[in-house]
Parts: sequence; C-alpha cells; structure tokens
Amino acid sequence: MGNLFSINRWYQWWYPQAAVEQTGSASPASTEASNEHNEQAPLRARTASGSLQGLERRGEVAAAPPIAVSALPQELWTEIASHTSPQALQTMRAVSKTLKAAAEAAAAVTKPPVKLTVRSSDELRALRDTEGYAALESLTLQGSFTDEDLAALPAALKALDLSRCGRQITAAGIAHLNELPLAELNVRNNRIDDEGARLLAAHPTLTTLNVASNGIGDAGAQALAANTRLESLDISFNEIGGEGVQALADNATLKTLNISSNHIGDAGALALAANTTLTALSTSCNQISDAGAQALAGSESLTSLDISGNHFGDAGVQAIAANTRLRRLDISDNRISEAGVQAVAANTTLTELRIADCEIGTAGAQALAANTRLVSLDAGDNGIGAEGAQALARHATLKQLNLEKNPIGDAGAVAFADNATLRSLNLKGCKVTDSGLRVLATNATLRTLNVSDNRITAQGAKVLAANSTLTSLDVSHNGIEDEGALALAANTVLKVLNICYNALTVKGVKALAASTTLAVLDIRENGYSPTIERALQAAVPQLKALAARNRLTIRL
Repeated sequence: MGNLFSINRWYQWWYPQAAVEQTGSASPASTEASNEHNEQAPLRARTASGSLQGLERRGEVAAAPPIAVSALPQELWTEIASHTSPQALQTMRAVSKTLKAAAEAAAAVTKPPVKLTVRSSDELRALRDTEGYAALESLTLQGSFTDEDLAALPAALKALDLSRCGRQITAAGIAHLNELPLAELNVRNNRIDDEGARLLAAHPTLTTLNVASNGIGDAGAQALAANTRLESLDISFNEIGGEGVQALADNATLKTLNISSNHIGDAGALALAANTTLTALSTSCNQISDAGAQALAGSESLTSLDISGNHFGDAGVQAIAANTRLRRLDISDNRISEAGVQAVAANTTLTELRIADCEIGTAGAQALAANTRLVSLDAGDNGIGAEGAQALARHATLKQLNLEKNPIGDAGAVAFADNATLRSLNLKGCKVTDSGLRVLATNATLRTLNVSDNRITAQGAKVLAANSTLTSLDVSHNGIEDEGALALAANTVLKVLNICYNALTVKGVKALAASTTLAVLDIRENGYSPTIERALQAAVPQLKALAARNRLTIRL
C-alpha cells in the first residue's frame, strides 16, 4: 500500500478487534480471528488522542479508537509512520516530539515513490512539503482539481493524468505544464479548447498525448498536427472535420492516432490512407462508407485498424480483409453479411479481431472458427447459437474469446469445458444456468471467466469456487445468495471477484471481505430488501476495516 496507507488503516490491519469494538459487534468467526491475532500483538491503548484522529483519510476506513502517544514505543511509531501518506507524516510532526521523531526517521529510510495518485487539493499541498516530492515521475490527480493546482507540480514529472479532474482543467492550467519534462499527458474530458491545444503543441518533450473530449476543433487539431515530437495522439470526440484531419494526415511523426467520434467522413479516410508513418489508427464512428473503408484498406503502413461503428458493408469489409499487413482489426457495428464474414475468415495474417454487433449469426461463427491464426476474438451480440459456440470451442489457437449477449445457452457453454487453449472467456448474458456452469467449471486452463447477467444461483457459485485455476471471476447480476458467497470466500486462488447485484446479506459480504487472498472485490448493490440494505449500510465500517487489514481493494 506504500505511501497511501493511513495510520488508522495500519492500526486496524494489526489490531482488527479495535475496529470491531468501534463499529459494533462482530461475527464469531471475525472475533475469533481477531483474538488470535491480538495474542501476538497485545498492545492496545484506549486513552484519548484527538490529534491522531485527524490523520485518517476521508472515506477510507472506519476510525480506530484513539491511542495515547506514550502507549506505544518509538520503534512502533516509526514503523507506523513508514506506512502512512505524506500528508499524515506532516500531521505527525505537529503532534508531539515522539511522533515528529518517528515521522522523520521513517522519511529518512523510505524511498520516495515514483508513481502516485492524489485525490484532493489538500493532499497535494501537503505532499509538496515532503521529501521526495520533487522526484515524483508519475502523478494522477483524481478529484476536484483546478488550474491553480497545476502551478507547482513536481519538477521531475514525466507522466501526468488529469482525466479525472471533473472537467475543470482549462488552457490556463495547461500553461503551467510547459516547463515540466513530460513525456506522457492525459487531459481527456476537460475544457482546454483550441488554445490549450496550441500550448500543448509547443511542449518540448511530449511524445504521448490524450486530449479527447476537450472541444479543440479543427484549429486545435491543426496546431497539434504541426508538432514533430508526438508519436501517439488521442484526439477523439473533438468536433474535428476536414481541415483538422487533413493536417493530421500530413504529419510525418505520429505512429498511433485515435480520431474516433469526429466528422471526418470518406474524405478524411482518404487523407489518412495516404499517410505512410501511422501504424495504428482508430476512425470509429466517423460516417465512413465503403469508399473510405476501401481507401484505408490500401494503407501500406497500418498494422492495427479500428473502423467500427461506421456505415460500410461487404465491399468495404472485403477490401480490408484482403490487406495482409493488418494484425489487429475492429469492424464491429457495421453492415456485414455472410460474404463479408467469409472474406475476413479467409485472412491469414490477422491475430486479433473484433466483429461484435454485426449479426453474423451461427454461420459466421462457424466460418471464423476455421481461421487458425486468430488469438483474440470478440464476436459479442451477434445472434450466435449453441452450434456456433461449439465450433469456436474447438478452435485451437484462441486465447481470448468474447461471446457476450449471444444466446448460446448451456449447450454452448459446456462445449468450452474441454478447451485447453483459452485463457479468457466472456459469456455475459448468454442464458447460462447452474447446469451448464457445473460442466464449464471443470475447465482447467481458463484464468479469467465472465458469466455475469445469466441465471446462476448459489449452486453455480459453489461449483465455480471449486475451480483451482481461475484468478478473475465476474458473477455479477445473477441470483447468488450467501451460501455461494461463503464458498467463493473459501477459494484461495481467486484474486479478482465481481459479485455485485446479487442477493447477498451481511453474512456473505463479510465472508468475502475477510478473504486473505482476494486483491479486488466488488460487492455493490446486494441489498434486495430495505431491511438487508440497511444492515449492509450499517456494516460498511466493518467491511472497510476487514478490507484494510487484508490489503483488499473493495467496492461497496
């Protein structure tokens, strides 16, 4: 957890019973575990120390009982300090001489992080006063940050993510960044406009830039196109038309360009097709017809093309399928018939294909199953039935397969039990029941499985819990009750579990939060009655304390 670990969170990790006493009664299992742990760590003071309560980070864990500074030895305070945030270290220095010495000792031996996520302006200001701030190389600001917060960022910063700042960053904030040695910048979903784009175009070190959804228009695109250092640019959702796309097409240094959801049309596709340096291009949702698709199919440099969500049909697909340089292709959400699918299936160079939402049906799936080069296939929402799934289950090279929203049922699901090459399988919304899952769960090579939005109960969860190879599992939006949650909690291989929108009570969610092997857990929206929902809300502090003790990322 490093420098983002609060003192109270550390305290609850080592003294879990304290959190239980603070938030209410514990279950017999949790009380027994806590008592066993406290036999090895008996120190627990109950006297008041209001200063420490301020060290708790908002919304992270339930407040631990106050601790007298004199109740713990200097060495233990130093250990505690080594697990706190920079903001907490600053607070410790002001509490007492003992805590100040502990904070300074911890700072002396703790290496400054090179990557950090900061969630408030106050935390950022406190961070500026700590040793190692200037050495930060990667920073994410997540929360309510404004232009003023960008005025004193770390001098060594090479990567900055501002995409989750609530659309508050404007050109005024961008002006603060030109002195930083940034190589990567993400300002997606902000308000920098064309003026901010012009400032970024003049940045001396940027090579990777995301300015999606910033209203930069053609003027901003033209400014960025004149930059000769950028190699990767995401300029999607920016109202870019003919002038902007032509300028970008003339750029000779870009290798990766995302210009999705703009207004480039066939003329823009023709311009981009003439570029000889681009190797990866996304032009989804741009009103491109067969003519534009045919032009892009003639590119001599592209190895990755996303042309999904346009208006072309078989003529465009057949032209693209004839390209032998492409390795990755996304033609989802276009008008493709059996002839178009047959052309794609005959391609011998593609290794990754997305053809979702194209109504290819079972016949299309059977055609694609004959392609022996594909390693990754997304054929979701295509009206594929059990026979199509069975054909794909016999594929000998696929490692990733997405069949979500296809009515393959149990007959299709069980076909994958004997597949020995797939590592990731998505059967979301495929009408799978406990019966089909009982067979599918015997697969011994899958690592990631999504069976969300099906007809799975506690019985299905129990057979999945017996699987010893899955490390990531999504069973959300089903009918799983506590019995299934208890079985999954006993699994020691799973690292990621999504079990939101089921029928768990406090008993089930507590068992999952107490897991010592899970790393990520999503248990949102499990109160199927007002009484259970109130009980779950009351248990949130205990659940957070359990998660903190087990170093578990939890979504409640």
